[in-house]
Amino acid sequence: MAGEQQFRAKVTDTITTVGTGRRNTLSSRSTIFVGVISVVGGIAAALCGLHPTGSTAIDAVLVFAAAAAVIWASATAPWWVLVAAAGVAAAFADGWMWVILGVCAVGAGAYIGARKLNLGEVRSVIGLAVVLVCAHLRHGAFQGLSGLIGVTVLAAVFVAGVVRRPRAVRRKTWLVVGGVCLVGGVGIGAMAVAALSARAPLQQGSRQARAALDALNKGNLTDAAEKFKVASASFRNADDDLDAWWTQPARLVPVLAQYRNAGAVLADGAASSLSTVAASLGQVDPQTVRMQNGVIDIASVRALTAPLSEVATAIDALPDAIDEARSPWLVKPVTRRLDDLDKQIANNRTKLSNAQEAVRLAPQMLGATGVRRYLIAFLTPAEARGLGGFMGNFAEVTIDNGKVKVSRFGRHNELSAGGPDPEARHIGGPAAVIDHWAGFGFAEPDGTTSSDVWANVTMPPDFPSTADVIAQLYPQSGGQRLDGVFAMMPEAVAALMRYSGPVDVPGVDQPITADNVVDFILKGQYEITQKDERLDVLDTIARTTFQKLLAGALPEPATVGRDFAPLAAKGEFMAWSADAEEEQLYITVRMAGGFPALNGGDGIAVTVDNAGANKLDAYLKMDVHYDATKDEENGSTSSVATITLTNTVRPEGMPDYVTSNPYGLPKGTNRAYVSVYTGMPFVAASVEGVPQQPVVGDVFGWHLTNLWVDIPPGSTKTVTVTVAGMLNAPTYTVVKKVQALPIAPTYELSHT
Repeated sequence: MAGEQQFRAKVTDTITTVGTGRRNTLSSRSTIFVGVISVVGGIAAALCGLHPTGSTAIDAVLVFAAAAAVIWASATAPWWVLVAAAGVAAAFADGWMWVILGVCAVGAGAYIGARKLNLGEVRSVIGLAVVLVCAHLRHGAFQGLSGLIGVTVLAAVFVAGVVRRPRAVRRKTWLVVGGVCLVGGVGIGAMAVAALSARAPLQQGSRQARAALDALNKGNLTDAAEKFKVASASFRNADDDLDAWWTQPARLVPVLAQYRNAGAVLADGAASSLSTVAASLGQVDPQTVRMQNGVIDIASVRALTAPLSEVATAIDALPDAIDEARSPWLVKPVTRRLDDLDKQIANNRTKLSNAQEAVRLAPQMLGATGVRRYLIAFLTPAEARGLGGFMGNFAEVTIDNGKVKVSRFGRHNELSAGGPDPEARHIGGPAAVIDHWAGFGFAEPDGTTSSDVWANVTMPPDFPSTADVIAQLYPQSGGQRLDGVFAMMPEAVAALMRYSGPVDVPGVDQPITADNVVDFILKGQYEITQKDERLDVLDTIARTTFQKLLAGALPEPATVGRDFAPLAAKGEFMAWSADAEEEQLYITVRMAGGFPALNGGDGIAVTVDNAGANKLDAYLKMDVHYDATKDEENGSTSSVATITLTNTVRPEGMPDYVTSNPYGLPKGTNRAYVSVYTGMPFVAASVEGVPQQPVVGDVFGWHLTNLWVDIPPGSTKTVTVTVAGMLNAPTYTVVKKVQALPIAPTYELSHT
């Protein structure tokens, strides 16, 4: 009798009908088993590396609690809910192992349903399998799709299981769920208030940080320090809002916690870094590194090393804060803003690195390790050369332990006649200069240069090559060894005169100022008919300007940099050093004036050299149209360069020195040696439609085509050069280099 009662109890405990309203029951032993499985499953899920909030400890607790609750509820969930949940999870599982686990769970659930078995222990194991598979869902079409699927599946299992529990259990469960929702609602509300409060200081901090970085780029250190200080305070206020005690419940809300953490981490990191930047910049007094009375305090320059290093370290910390703030849960607009900020920081970090390198090299460049000697070549584009203009005047500057002096002024003809033997000078390179400009005095058949090579020394349009030649020739022409060379067009002289003030020149009715010196050098000086007087005028302008600069004070280095950077970009101010590290600095800050690299792409550059020994290039207008067409069948590209040269001069009443030529051509005729540099080899050329046989070659990694063109006064000549070939760049790119001429050339590029 006792055995029969035990058998009936067991059957009652394990078999039930799954009709509407029927509940799955759990024995005491099953309850213990389900509890153990729930704990084990919760631990396993917590170890899966899920990050709903981004906080390791909170994530572990939340995932454990959610997984354990679902497994506990699954013990009484309908078999068909378990089958559906396992099927959906298997369909989106990431990896065959989890797919197989999901399929096995489907099979187990179907078996229970087919046999109408209760088996709460087995149902809980199926729930465990569903939880683990959902923890390994693959990412879908958008971030969070896997999380959305997983949460939906597990919520369905949880609800379906809870509704089949006894009324008392259901009531307690829903109370707990309600409490969780209440905490989440409080967190959402508190975070909304905090976000609104933090929005204004975040925007203010961002604006001030960008303005500070811009000021730092321009060298306005005092302004940058103040803006960084304001930005730091704004970000600190935002961090206080986002990290207030009443926002802590938001840390428990998945996804929302990711946004809160991102904002708080970014605000805190930015506040700390920018505060350090402001404090470090506050240690710098730009006035101490100005040239005053011809002296630059090298100790003050060296003193910049520490604060700039601190600034660099602080700015380097900003990308770390940005990376820490990143999360796959953040929406694209937020991610884009982080990316933009990261790029801006990287860009400014590069410029700061340049400043650090300049400070490191400045002492040796200022003669701290020995006297430095530099030559300044004053170029006159009224008589064009490939680099821009003819070198009419020069100055030799020496710097000894920060003390600057002009040791010599002169004209190019002094160099032509200078040195122990003007007929025996020679250069050892660069090879490109010797190969392509040998016929212009750079290399005679016996290996020497011609005595008038100084008149053509600026024909190569690559300043490092030209400066190298100058440095080789100068000691052979009566000068001393050079440590560097600078080239200044009239616009650079005008920039210096803005610091020095006007110059009174004997024989000139009005003072020469920064506003009129360019026009005077290009045109006005030639109205002085006596050549000796004209030469004295140029010497007076250069000498007086430098004397005033050395007797007074230059602006802060940042101001000088802002004024001369645009000139360097246009080839109106260039620098070269015999020291490799210093030359690399010039290249990095784009002062080197080198011919650009093509990097497998196309390129166009047109230069003119004055071949008429006159000053007519002040009136030459050049327009370049470069049309490229790609053949899609064979991948080759052909291009046509159309160069329009217009001589705008009116020679009547102008001095012969300006308009004449040694070839018997009518006065005012501009004889130009036209050089067309392209990324592809020469095919054909014409002048006014008449085919030409130009001189062609390769130089500086480009293809070169040279033609002679005569342009009568008031007329236009059209030069056409066709090139074709294969380019190595993945997409069509074209590089251009524009010669610095008095009338700025125009370029129009097209590609089909």
